Amino acid sequence: EVRVLEEVRDHPKKPFVAIMGGAKVKDKLSVIAVLARSADAVLVGGKLVHEIREQSLQLPTNVLVGRLSEDGFDIAPETTDSWKSLILKAAMIVWNGPLGKFEDPKYKQTAKVAEIILQSNAEIVIGGGDSVAALNQYGLLEKAESKAFVSVGGGAMLKLLSDGTLPTIEALK
Repeated sequence: EVRVLEEVRDHPKKPFVAIMGGAKVKDKLSVIAVLARSADAVLVGGKLVHEIREQSLQLPTNVLVGRLSEDGFDIAPETTDSWKSLILKAAMIVWNGPLGKFEDPKYKQTAKVAEIILQSNAEIVIGGGDSVAALNQYGLLEKAESKAFVSVGGGAMLKLLSDGTLPTIEALK
């Protein structure tokens, strides 16, 4: 796992697309800025969109904050449509966190983005328990595990990508 993530961090294949969603906003805002340095595009959905707007955060131009559905619990279908070509052209994709309230079947955009990711020819890294739960709910987990590197370690994955190490790794040195 460490080797895969160090490769993403130090030598991402281009074009490199990072997709960030989920609910643990505090863990992810700083990672977006770090990923934006190496990614061709960072696609942002989920609760992160609310936080970015509430704080009026200024983000690099390659960070594309998705439009939300009218009720704010999912990304809008037009967001998925506008991201599709970026995802399909990517050589490497890192995805962490659902892009909406995936637990409710009426919100379908995370499933659509997951399907697009899995249609791509990119090297794929998927991290986070909620991302794995979403894939499982959509019946896509087995396909993801055969095509991508999948880890339930979302927070640790983000910390390694942003900081280049983890306390455990340092302790083992």
